[in-house]
Order: sequence, then structure tokens, then C-alpha cells
Amino acid sequence: MSAAPGVRARVARRPFAAELGLLALGLGTAASFNRLFVGWAFLGSLLPAVVIGWGLAVLLRRAGVGVAGSLVLHLIAGLVLVTVQFAPGTHLLGVPTPDTARSLARAVESSFAEFSELVAPVPARDGFLVVVAAGLWVFAYFLDTAAARFRGNVQGAVPHTAVFVTVGVLARSSGRVLAVVLFGLGLAAYAVSRVRQVAGEQRWIDHHTRRGVRAFTGRAAAGTAVALVVGVAVAPFVPTSEPPVDLRSLGRGDGPRTVVSPFVGLRSLLGQRSDEVVFTVEADAPAYWRLTALEQFDADRHIWVSSGSYAAAQGPLEPGDASMVPGSTLRQEIEVIGLGGLWLPGAYVPSRIESERPVSYDRDSSSIIRRDPDDRGRLSYTLESLVPDFGVLRRRGTPSSNHSAGIDRVHLELPDLPTEVTDALAQATAGEVDDHARLLALQDWFRSRFSYDESVDYSADADPLTAFLEQRRGFCQQFSSAFALMARALGYPSRVAVGFTPGEATRPEGGTASTRFVVRGRHAHAWPEVHLAGVGWVPFEPTPQRGNPQAVEHTGVAPQQAPPPSGSGETTTTLAGGDEPSVTTAPKRPTATVAPAAAGDRPGSDSSERGVPGGVVAAVVALVGVLVVVGVLLRRRRARGRAADDVARAEVAGAWQRALRAVQRSGLRPRDAETPVEFSARAAAALGEVSPRLPGGERSGLGEAVAALADLAVLETRARYAPGSPPEEDRRAASEAALAVTARSDALRAARPLLQSGSGVVVGTAQAVPGP
Repeated sequence: MSAAPGVRARVARRPFAAELGLLALGLGTAASFNRLFVGWAFLGSLLPAVVIGWGLAVLLRRAGVGVAGSLVLHLIAGLVLVTVQFAPGTHLLGVPTPDTARSLARAVESSFAEFSELVAPVPARDGFLVVVAAGLWVFAYFLDTAAARFRGNVQGAVPHTAVFVTVGVLARSSGRVLAVVLFGLGLAAYAVSRVRQVAGEQRWIDHHTRRGVRAFTGRAAAGTAVALVVGVAVAPFVPTSEPPVDLRSLGRGDGPRTVVSPFVGLRSLLGQRSDEVVFTVEADAPAYWRLTALEQFDADRHIWVSSGSYAAAQGPLEPGDASMVPGSTLRQEIEVIGLGGLWLPGAYVPSRIESERPVSYDRDSSSIIRRDPDDRGRLSYTLESLVPDFGVLRRRGTPSSNHSAGIDRVHLELPDLPTEVTDALAQATAGEVDDHARLLALQDWFRSRFSYDESVDYSADADPLTAFLEQRRGFCQQFSSAFALMARALGYPSRVAVGFTPGEATRPEGGTASTRFVVRGRHAHAWPEVHLAGVGWVPFEPTPQRGNPQAVEHTGVAPQQAPPPSGSGETTTTLAGGDEPSVTTAPKRPTATVAPAAAGDRPGSDSSERGVPGGVVAAVVALVGVLVVVGVLLRRRRARGRAADDVARAEVAGAWQRALRAVQRSGLRPRDAETPVEFSARAAAALGEVSPRLPGGERSGLGEAVAALADLAVLETRARYAPGSPPEEDRRAASEAALAVTARSDALRAARPLLQSGSGVVVGTAQAVPGP
């Protein structure tokens, strides 16, 4: 750009604001994952990767670490962060160990094991979050390197934009407007800050610097604002009730299908979905609403799975060997509202079903599923169940016999149990001979010696069963699993049932005699079932603070379930009649449709319950504080450097102004569009015509002024446009050249009449113009 005489150019650098734009883009990308995950708890697990990754990349760049060295240090720090955050207890002072690798591999493998069965939004399992956090960590380095080191502003934002588009492709329409807003704000902050940075690095006429930067920034902000408004306005009208790419359909043929075990979704229901209505039941009596029974223990993942054979069902259902004792019939009107997965709830043992949509039934596990795996909407059906009278166990006992006769051997499969487990089993059942009494002793041992605690997480332990028995704290997953395995160690076939406790009892509209049970996520439950010869599959209740209303007589445990959350405004009253359940009246609230339960690695792998470790939070806070202090110090240092540069440039500019005042005595003045070099060339051509040569070819005083002016023009141009401060030798040479011009002031004044007379007028200026 050209500059008028006396105007100094400045570099308006604002690197810290531009760096905050990098952080904004990372935060916006992380927040846009609200389309994939249920709730917002996932964000706490992703923020450390975004904030710390951004801060580390900035510090390494400012410290002068090269690209390769910065990459190595960044990857090492990322590995430490992932280890501390997602595999606690497996590292040595932050250094990963083989246990760390196994723990992270299990988390990722189990979370993605049934990936083709999931439709977003899904619970934020650790396996998913490990992959996303690692990606955001790498993106932070790439963005800083591309944008801040190599000025590749568009290229730096490509990975984040690609992730946002991918999330939109895999998700339903839910949350897309909010995701557009969050990501759009981050992208807008990044774009505006980069435009401001680039504009500030341009060479501007002195009094136009701020105005020019503001103009560029304002246009960029206006453009991004318009784009964001258009995106928000258009998003609701894009028809995507289902994901554009449905991963459930990839690779699916007509062969057998693997479905997600409901055992791994319990943690999600008990945590972030605890208050969401999943289904309602109208029935004359409360029950444990059973989904299915899981007969196979996966020792590698420490979860229970099932492999039933389901056939189309409508009308009567074959009970199998489940009901070998008399019972009563319980009729249920069930409406599934927000229950994910294929399994349908009902009292044990189902004997007849009338459904509005096709369902299938497995005789061995006595469980019902939706026939169409893509059917995720509301479903109403009528179910009749034969409720066995297991009180016969109390009344007549159970003489020892072969309880595994005719039972699939999978119900007896047992991993190698540590000595601690067998010792605890012997202690719990010591002195008991009767089968029922022995199982009750094991049940009561758990209920009396252990505490109910949903916050425990044994996923990082090499043997979660042993860790549970040592800590003596857990929730239904640990209690039911431990009881079933220990029952197998005693020789009893066992399995784990998954379902729900009765729920909140209310009077249905219309004044019917039945009770309406509203079942929420917090009522999700698991309990063991043991096969006893001549009786069938008998439920037990080892979990403290839980009790099956249909099993009071043979377990001796009173009905009990998860209470409403404190401050929920729910009130409890009692129905008439001694044995009828309590009635909970809840304020009316909208019913939300929730996603199916996602597969997880082991109990406790749901990040919404685990939260962000305090050390990670402290590290983030400390890093932000350090960055603020460093930013302030660097800002002051840059301000002092800019002030020193201005002083140095002012020396050269002052010398040029003094020389100009001397030259103007000859009548020559610089034009608005001329650079210093262009003006000196024009002055040399004009004054050369009137400058006499002395004998011997020596220059006159006027010729010396012209030569000094040309040298000074080069120095002023270099000081005005070259980066950094003018060196000492340039400042000294400029002062000497200015002195040489002003010393010939009389000669320049004497040339004025000659120039005005026309003898020195130059037609054309084809002279070579010296460069800086």
C-alpha cells in the first residue's frame, strides 16, 4: 500500500484473540455431540481434551517448539490424559501400564460391539467417549498447527467441520437446531478471529489501521451471522426423522442377529434417564416387570448375555418348565413409551399376549421381544401372566435333589473363582443343608453385610467380582451377578433376570379397580433366579433396599424400590386395604421418547455417573490460569516491543521529514500517491537538470543533496514496510543523509527559480527506480 509522507505503518497483531477462536471451534464441535449422546453429562468428559489440548498446543508453539517435537509431546500428553480420565487405577503416576491398555481396549470393544444396533442419541459410554476425546485432542493440535503456524485457516477447520457433518449423518432430527447453533457459534468465533488476525497483520496507513481492521472484522462477523441464521432457519425443515445413514442396516442379511443385552443398559436407566417414563402398567397387583433372563456369563467383559430362539407369538404362550407350582393369573395392560431395545416388560411367567404389533416369544427365558427391530415407537399390548406361588418353599422346604436335571448346562458354566470368593461363599452358607435355606442364607448375607451404592465403578479392576466382595458396596448389577455365580458354585443352575420394580402406583382415570403403575428409569433392576427341582425358576433378592412384592413369602423381604428423587414434588398416600401398594401422585410432566440402551463394557462404564475426575478439573483450571497469566505477560511484552519499534521507525521517519522540508525549498513536493523512492527519483530527475558539474566530475552541493535524498528514500521505505525494528546502522545512516540534505538547503533554494522557469522540467520519468 502507498503511504503519504510522514505516515508510519504498524502491525496490529492480536494473537491471543485468534487463539481463543481456535478454542471456540473445539468447544463448538464437542458441544455438537449432543445429537449422539443422551443428556449433557458427556460434555464433562470431552472438555478436558478440548481445553487442555488447545492450551498445550498454544504453549508449545509460543515456546518455540518445532512441529515434529510439538506433535510428539502432544501425543504423549494426550495418552496421559486419556489414561487418567478413562482408566483410573491402572496407571503408575499417570504412566500407562498393560492394564491401562486392556481396560481401554475393553471399553472401546464392548461399546462398539453392538454399534450397528444403535440409533442416536445413546448413553455416553466410556468406549465412545475415549474415541471422541482422542479425536478432539488430535484436532486441537492440527488446528493450531494449520491455522497459527502455517496460516492454513480453511484447512485447519476441515476436520472439525467433517466431524459435525458426520454427527448429523448418523443422528436423528432431535437436537439438530441446537447443534447447528453451538457449532455455528464456535465456527463463527474462529472465522472472525482469524479474519481479524490476518487484517491486523497487513500494512496500513497509520491513522487507518484500526478502522481497516474493524471494517474487515465487521464484514466477517456479519457474514457468519447471516450464515448461522440461515442454518438455524433451514435445519427444522430438513426431513430427517431417521438418520440419513442407518448403521443398523449395514451388513444385515437374513441370518441370525445379535441384539444388545439389557444388562448393560441398567446403568444408563439408573443414572441420567432415572426420571424418564419408560412404560406404564394397569394391573390388580404390583410385580417385578421382567424383560428377560440372561443365562450366559461373559467372563471377558464381566456381563451377562442371552441367545434365545424367538418365534412369532399371538395369544397363548407356552410356559415351558417355569411354572411347576400352582399360581394365580395377573392381567396387565401395558403401554411402552420410552423403553429402548427389543424386550417387552411383563410379570413372570407370561401365558398369553394380545399385541397391536407383531411380537416374538422365547420359551426358555419366558421373554417377549418386538418382532421388527426397527420398531422403536410406542406399543400397547395386553399380557396375562401365571404368577407362581413360591411360598411353597417356606411351607414344605426343598429336599436335596438333582436341580440341574433337564437344564441346559450353560446355566452352570462358571469361570475360575478366586479363593476369596469361595471363602466368602463358605462363610455365608455355613451350617445350612436345605437348598432353600442355603440360598436364603446367601441372600441375607448380601443384604446384611453389603451396602447399596450406585456410584461404584469396578470396571478398571482385573476381577470386578472380587473387588465387589472386598468393597461390599454396589447396586443391582453386582448383587445379582455375584449371587448367580456363587449359586452356580454351590451346584444350582442360575441366571440373571433384568427388568423393573413395580413403579409409582396411581389410580387410573375412569374409576377402574386396577392400579396404574408408572415405571421410570430409576426402577430398572436386576435380580437372580435359581432353578430348584420340582419348583422351577425361583427369584431371590440379594440387593439391599429392593424387594419383590410377589416373592415376600419365600424370600422374607418386604416390597421396596428406588424412592423418588428429593425435591421432585411427588407425594405418597396409602390405598384402602392392608396389602395394597402405596400410591404415588406425581405432577404432570411431558413424556420424552428416549433412545435404546447402548452396549457398555461393564457395570459402571457410563460416564454420566463417573463424572470428570477432580484432578482433571483442577488441571484444566490451573492451565487456564497459567494461560491467562502468560497471555497478559506476553501482551505487555509485545506492547513494549511495539513501542520500541515505533521509536526506531520514528527516528528514520523524522530524518525523512527533515529532508523533505529542505527539498520543498526548491519547490518540489511529494504527491499523495508517491512512495519515498518514487519521489526521490522525480526529484533527482528535476534537480539533475539544474545541477552543474564541477571540474573533475565532482558533484555540486545540489548533486550531493540529490544523492543523499535517494539513499534516505531507500532507508525510509525499508523502515516503513520491512518487519521488525530498523537496525542501528539504518537509523544512523538516515540521520546522516538527512543532515547532508539539510546542509545543502541554500543550494536547493537557489534551484527554485530554475525549476520554475522550466529549464529543469522533466518530460517523462523513465529513470530506474532504486529498490529497497
